[in-house]
Amino acid sequence: EPKTIEEWFSGILPEKGSINYPCQIVISISGLVVDNVVLDSCVEIWGKLDGAELATRFGVENVIFLNDITGAAWGLLSENTTTEVLNEGKKVESGPIAMLSQGTGTGEAVLLTSPSNGTKFVMTTEMWVAEFPSHTEQEWEIYEFMRKHNPEHPGVEAAATIGGNNMKMLYYYILSKKDPNVMDNPPEWKTQDVFENPNQDPLLDQVKEMYFTALGKEMAVMATKYLPSGGIYLSGGVVEANVSHVLASQQLKDEYFRLASTIPALKDYPIYVVTTPDSVTLSGGIVYAQTFLI
Repeated sequence: EPKTIEEWFSGILPEKGSINYPCQIVISISGLVVDNVVLDSCVEIWGKLDGAELATRFGVENVIFLNDITGAAWGLLSENTTTEVLNEGKKVESGPIAMLSQGTGTGEAVLLTSPSNGTKFVMTTEMWVAEFPSHTEQEWEIYEFMRKHNPEHPGVEAAATIGGNNMKMLYYYILSKKDPNVMDNPPEWKTQDVFENPNQDPLLDQVKEMYFTALGKEMAVMATKYLPSGGIYLSGGVVEANVSHVLASQQLKDEYFRLASTIPALKDYPIYVVTTPDSVTLSGGIVYAQTFLI
C-alpha cells in the first residue's frame, strides 16, 4: 500500500510533460469529501487530501475528489455498467435514480435530473448518519445488543446492520442467546461465509435471512425518501460477490414489498443489481469529467 497519495500517483501517472500526461484527474475515494478536501480517507496513513493543493503540486488543471458512493452514482450513467433485474417496474427515464451501496460499510446516493435544463447532479450520504429503523421485537434486541457493544455510538446506524464489516454483530447477537459472554472472546468471522456457508452452519443461514430482511427494509425506506421512478440500484463489493444470492433472496423481496403494500408507488420502481461495482465507480469518474471538466 503506498504510504502517500504522491507515491500512488507516481505509480499510475505517465512522465510529466509527455503527451499522455493528464490535464484533469478525478478520483473516487472512500472517505468524507467536503469542498474537494478528503477529511477522512479509507487510507488512514494518507491523512487529509486537498484537491487544489495536489493539482498545483502535479501541474494539472484540477484534481477532483469524489466520495466513492458519489462516483458510483455517476457511473450508473456509463454504458459500461451491467445489471441484473430484481423488479421490472415501470422506469421513468428522467426520474430520480437511487443507489444503495453495500461494501465494508453502507452508503446511498440519489442521481437527479433538472427539469429545466436536463443537468444531472448527485446527492450522497453515508449510512452511519442514519439510524436503522427497528420495528420488530428482535430488531429492537439487536439494536440494544449493538449499542451495548459499541459504546462510542449512542444509537445504531443502518450501516451497523447491513454493512459488510458489521454483519458479524448479527452473528454474535444470535450466539449471545446461548452464551451471554460471547463478546468476551468473539469467534473469528468472514463475511463471505454468510453467503457460501461452507460448513452448513444454521446460524449463518439466520444471519443471511436477517441481513436480507434489513436490506429490503432499507431499500423501502430509501424509496420513500427519493421516489426513484428512474430505478433503485443495489451496488458495492458485498453485492458484486453475491449477485446470485441477492437475486434469489425471498426475504429481500418480501420485506421490500411488505412495506410497499402501504405505498403502492414503490411497486412500480424498477430495481437493479449492479454486477460490476468496481468498474461502476471508476466509470463514474470518467462520466463526471466528461460532464463538468471537458
